[in-house]
Formats: sequence, structure tokens, C-alpha cells
Amino acid sequence: GGVSSSVLAAMVSSGITTTRGSIVPCVALPNVKVVPTFHPSFIARYDDPSKVLEDKKTGIKWDYGASIVALTLDIQRAWEEAHNDLPPLSLRDFDLTIDPPSGEAVRRLEGLFSIPQTAFDIETNVATHEVTRIAFTESPTRAFTISMNCDPSVLLAIAKVMRHHQGLMAQNATFDVTYLMPWAPFGIIHFDTMLAHHRLYSELPHALHFLASLYTRIPYDLITH
Repeated sequence: GGVSSSVLAAMVSSGITTTRGSIVPCVALPNVKVVPTFHPSFIARYDDPSKVLEDKKTGIKWDYGASIVALTLDIQRAWEEAHNDLPPLSLRDFDLTIDPPSGEAVRRLEGLFSIPQTAFDIETNVATHEVTRIAFTESPTRAFTISMNCDPSVLLAIAKVMRHHQGLMAQNATFDVTYLMPWAPFGIIHFDTMLAHHRLYSELPHALHFLASLYTRIPYDLITH
């Protein structure tokens, strides 16, 4: 629950519905990992199976089925973490580059064709409906992000990746494609993590931070950093 998480992992400000499933260091005991999850009383509030609780911060809606499945998966994760020696992840485990110089950006974009898959994501201006930034991954721990106000040579390299790379991956790719189509013709979306998750657990939330809590060891505070 939230109170226990605030004592053991100092995560109360984020809320238990967002931090549950994260693997974080314990602030009370050295060399101990904590996996926050729902307090059983949270699930007990579902006196009516049709009742839905909405997280006002994230917009995620929790019903009884989603909550009990999430609790079960969190307990399984805690058991797995208790039986391995892997430390919690931190920013030091990732190589993240913001706005590399034009020459480096083009070189890294061209280098994406040497790897079978690359995930991409965009940031948009809600008021103007324009893409302001795009990011690509080179490995599970290495990525770079580029402002769309960049050199034309970089924009051409981005368009080439979007048109010809055969291993493009995204979270809710339909959203990204809708924004990118006006200026960059698309090839093939190899994998959509949101759709794949929906096939496995249609009753669970589909937000990116929720998927990360199920399928990766990346804690919530790193996703929102």
C-alpha cells in the first residue's frame, strides 16, 4: 500500500497506483529491494464487481479484475526479485542523448539500419498538433532524442528510417503515425507494444508505465524522469 511504500521506498508522492510493480531500493534497510503493490483493503473496496476506481493523476481506471491481476503479478515479481541478485535500475544504467549534433544524429539514424528493431516515440504540441521531438532506441539501454527544429539533413535521415526500416516498434503506433504521416511516408510498423499487451491482458490498463511495470525492471520514477 501507499503508506508502506512511503516508509520503505519513499514513493508516496507518486501514488501506489502508478508506482506499483516498480523495483526500487529500500530506504530503511540496506541492500534490500522493494516491490510496492496494492494493499488488500484497496481491492476489498470493490464490494460491487462492476465498480471502477479512476486514478485522477493518470486517468487509469481500475476495476476488480485489473486490480487482482496486478496484485498477483506484483507478488510474482517480488518472489522473482527475492531469488536474484540484480540491483534496482537507475539512470546510470542508461545511455540517453538529447539533441546530438547534426553529424552525429545522421550517423546514429543511419546506424539504426544495422539493428533488427528500433523503438520510436514522439512528443507533440497539443495546441498546434505538431510533432516537436522524436526519439529512437539503439538497444534496451541506449537511445537518443531529436528536436524537429533540426538541420534538414537530420529530417531527411529520420524520414528514411520511418520509410524503410523493417523493425519499427512503438507504443500505440496509430497515434504516432497519425502525426508523422503528413511529412514522412511510413513503411511497416513491426510491433506495437500496446496492441500486444491488449492481446494478453485486455482487462488491464494499457498506459506505457503500466506495461513497463509488467514486462521490464524499469521503475516508474525513471519512466517519468
